Amino acid sequence: MMQLNLSKRSSNSNEHHHDSSKKSKLTFELKHAFHTVKSQIPLTHCVWLLITIFLQILILFFLIRSSPPNPPPSNSQQLVALNPDCQSGYVYVYDLPATFNTEFIDKCEELDPWKSRCKAVSNGGFGPSATGLERVVPEDITPSWYWTDMYAAEVIYHNRILSHKCRIMDPEKATGFYIPFYAGLDIGRFLWFNYTAKDR
Repeated sequence: MMQLNLSKRSSNSNEHHHDSSKKSKLTFELKHAFHTVKSQIPLTHCVWLLITIFLQILILFFLIRSSPPNPPPSNSQQLVALNPDCQSGYVYVYDLPATFNTEFIDKCEELDPWKSRCKAVSNGGFGPSATGLERVVPEDITPSWYWTDMYAAEVIYHNRILSHKCRIMDPEKATGFYIPFYAGLDIGRFLWFNYTAKDR
């Protein structure tokens, strides 16, 4: 019995010695790693890093303090008074030269090298009225269906926003701006042959 207790104690002391040697080895490795990093980064670099971080915080602090104040709420209340339906604000539509939009409609036969795209951009971009839908669509809504081309969305949007109730003619009072450039129709002309990368 006595011998058994002694052997247990000796095994416990061996385990304890083994654990403490592991801890001391780990501590030594961590200290060694720290000294290696410390030797790789000179103290002057650490000082400059701290100074840089401090200066960035200081600059951010002064930028936040010197930002212009918010506009007075009375201005936005006046705009809502113009049209109470335009709670989100007004849109100003830029008047671009015809080469960026309406000229594509006027020269619709040149948009595609194989066929005329004039039908696709007709009717304000909606295209021709859809026919042959009597068995698919109820009769009372058939007149509101069109064969709309997927690249005509810019034309449709432009025509709609020109008559929108939240369109405003004064850019100073606008919260949103629309630039009516028909990029989809424009790029279609250069996707095919006989054009260089510069043209595209």
